[in-house]
Formats: sequence, C-alpha cells, structure tokens
Amino acid sequence: MFEYSILPRFTFVGDGREEALNLADAGRRIQGIADMVAHCYKPEDPVGLIFKSGPEQVLAWLGAVLSGRTPCILQYPTAKLSHDYWRQSVRQTISICGLKGIIHGPDLVSHHPENISQCLLLDENPPSAPLRSDFPRTGSILQLSSGTTGQKKGIRYSFHQLATHTE
Repeated sequence: MFEYSILPRFTFVGDGREEALNLADAGRRIQGIADMVAHCYKPEDPVGLIFKSGPEQVLAWLGAVLSGRTPCILQYPTAKLSHDYWRQSVRQTISICGLKGIIHGPDLVSHHPENISQCLLLDENPPSAPLRSDFPRTGSILQLSSGTTGQKKGIRYSFHQLATHTE
C-alpha cells in the first residue's frame, strides 16, 4: 500500500491568507474522494476539477488520480471574468478535452456548472474512507494548452512522461 507518511506538507498563500495541507494526514479524505469519483465515472474517464487553488483542489486532484480517472484542472471563476465568459470557457474546455464530468466544491453551486456537464459536488465535509488503495502506477493527467500556436488543445501526459520530466 502507498505510504501516505512520505507525502509533503504544503502551504498555500494568497488572498491575504495562509492555509496548510499535510498530505500525510489526508489519506482517508483522498480515499473517500477517490471512492466517490470511481462511483460516478468510468475508469480512464477524463474529469474536470474546478476549485480555487488550495487544499481542496489538491485533494480532489489526488482523489481523481487515485480513482484511475484522468483529471484536468479548469479555470476557476474570478471577479475579473464575466459569468458568461467563464461558462463559455468551461464548455470549450469540456469539448476540447472530452471531459465526462466536473468535480467542484460548494462555492460553485450558484454558478450552476451542472448545467454544463455531469457534476460531482464535494461539500464542506469531504468523504473519508479506510485506506486501501495504492496510487496507480499508470495513468495520465490532462492539461489545456494556451492556444498560442493557433488553437487550444488538451494535452495528455502519462505518469511515465511526468516522472521522466521530473527526474
């Protein structure tokens, strides 16, 4: 089984706040999220994540990876974006990357992303489950390119490619 105790502690700084996440203590939450995602989506399904940059985004991303799904982080709505522009951007990313659903927190319920795609809501009390899974050794993540070469596109990176890049 994967040793959660080797995972690092992160500190997120922004919006005048500092928030810590100790991944070594978050294993049961990650497993609970993985179980929910596995129940809602087929193996290898690409799923979008819409969270503010912070602990919940990391937990959702790790839960999607642990469940064997392919996560893609989507743009979070900000005050600088109009609601319509953000929805159009999300729809475009869903189409380009072939996302089968969106995972988001309760702060986006008012934005109604469920009208855009099948959604999974992670509420303020994320699920928790006994640790039982090892992190997959194969799989991938999706990243949306900026489109500087003419068109935005979804780029799939395998775990092997990511490991090679970071070594």
